[in-house]
Amino acid sequence: MKKTCFFVLVLALLIAALPPFALRAGAETEEPITSVTLDVASLTPGETYAPGNIVSAPADAVYSVYSSMWEGADGMNAIPLEANEPHVLRVIVKSPDALHPFASDAEIAVNGADSFQTDGKIRASSFMLLITVSAKENVITSVTLDVTPPAAGQTCPETRPTVTLADGQRCTVYSTSWLTALNMYTSEELPCTFEEGQTYYIYILLKAEDGVRFQKSGTYATGIDEGADFFSGCTVTGGTLAFAASRTISSEAFKGDYLYVKVAVTATAAQEEPPADPPASAVKPGDVDFDGEITAADARLALRRAVELETYAPGSDEFIACNVDKDAEVTAADARLILRAAVELEDPATW
Repeated sequence: MKKTCFFVLVLALLIAALPPFALRAGAETEEPITSVTLDVASLTPGETYAPGNIVSAPADAVYSVYSSMWEGADGMNAIPLEANEPHVLRVIVKSPDALHPFASDAEIAVNGADSFQTDGKIRASSFMLLITVSAKENVITSVTLDVTPPAAGQTCPETRPTVTLADGQRCTVYSTSWLTALNMYTSEELPCTFEEGQTYYIYILLKAEDGVRFQKSGTYATGIDEGADFFSGCTVTGGTLAFAASRTISSEAFKGDYLYVKVAVTATAAQEEPPADPPASAVKPGDVDFDGEITAADARLALRRAVELETYAPGSDEFIACNVDKDAEVTAADARLILRAAVELEDPATW
């Protein structure tokens, strides 16, 4: 009896030591994980981050990030990330169960990381990665603008400054206005009529996308633009760059990074209006008596004009209706065409 109990106990311990999938062996098919992708969150310089909030697996992945900690003394602490300063995370990636083991040659990708490496071995149930991350400072170093000069005769403020940004600039045109002079600002109420050859100034305010700033030179403007940091990467077509400097605004209403640009433009010649199309004639070719139909009576009138028994003056509605071949004369040939149309042997739509 004691021996039986002993063997039962040993058997129970052996069964308990088996991983769950061993008990289901043969019931389900093993599906190895051959590809692993992880994502690194976008990191902002100066912000504080806990290690567990940086690396994640896609929502539809069967594997998961089991643990994440800073390499070195920081461990599980939340730390501030300075711009472009690298930090290493020790990340353990875990499979869901033994039916989904990691393949030893699984392909690994870490989106948004500076670099990464394994500890040299991918185990079936888990593996470790050393992932280097940093808070990148998103800086705009160049901006390309296209401006359209005003035309002589146009008026302000009715004619607004036209400014276009090249694609991929990571900023938007926040506002534009005319300046009374290079070093003066106005509202949109500068009254004037543009004169050909005269120089005018456009004030352009660009706003950087969230998390992005314009490059700072450390050299600051004085006067009306005092405190703005000069920006050397601005290129303008259609005008001449007169001033470009950036400023960071922290007030909630206008929070963001802005670039102040002033551009000189020369008014062009007045724009000529294209000639208006002549009004479409209301005369129906062939309908000489204007009764809405083409009949033998119309052919008779056209023939009378051909032999000068009618005096329809060239250019008159009657003359136009008679001259269906449009050769500038009314002849028997026109009368013949009209008669053929009257008996439906000719399509007047072709005239």
